[in-house]
Amino acid sequence: GLDEPFDGDANSCWVSGKSQHGGMWMVVDLGKTEIFFKALMLITASPHDQDFPGDDVNVFVSNDGTFGAPSKTVRGNQWTWVDFESAQVGRYIRFEITKSVDRWWRFLYGLRF
Repeated sequence: GLDEPFDGDANSCWVSGKSQHGGMWMVVDLGKTEIFFKALMLITASPHDQDFPGDDVNVFVSNDGTFGAPSKTVRGNQWTWVDFESAQVGRYIRFEITKSVDRWWRFLYGLRF
């Protein structure tokens, strides 16, 4: 099923507090190692429904918080599904914006197990 570790309320999501810039990142700690196939970055609530990454996002998965090469690169959107080529095993997921955009970044997420 879809696991939403945050409360699912777009008004209480994580917010960058400043404009997006290349290299800006957010790490999600799942609390323990999980196996998952998809991750979702979600922003749809007005008036902040445009505060999604304005370009590509590199996605990294790690067991120990050390990140190597991206596991996947996706284009940011209100519903940004990261559909991995194979099952991912890790505790940490890092989302990193690749390009500057003049709007904030708001962030909710879910995982597909």
